[in-house]
Amino acid sequence: MRGKVAENTLVFGNPAREMGRASLYLERLPLAPDTLDTYGLPLADRRALQRAHFGLHDGGVR
Repeated sequence: MRGKVAENTLVFGNPAREMGRASLYLERLPLAPDTLDTYGLPLADRRALQRAHFGLHDGGVR
C-alpha cells in the first residue's frame, strides 16, 4: 500500500492491505477468553505473566 493510511486503520501484510479498524479491534479484545494484555507492564512483569499464561518455566523460550 502506497501513500497515506487513514487514521484508525489496521494494515497488515506484504503487500500491505487494510484489514480493519483499530477501534473495533480494541472493543472486542477484552471479550476474547484468552486475551493477554501486557501493554505498559515492566519487562520482568510482562515475562512473568507470559510464562504463567503459556505454562512455561524459567528454562522456557525467551
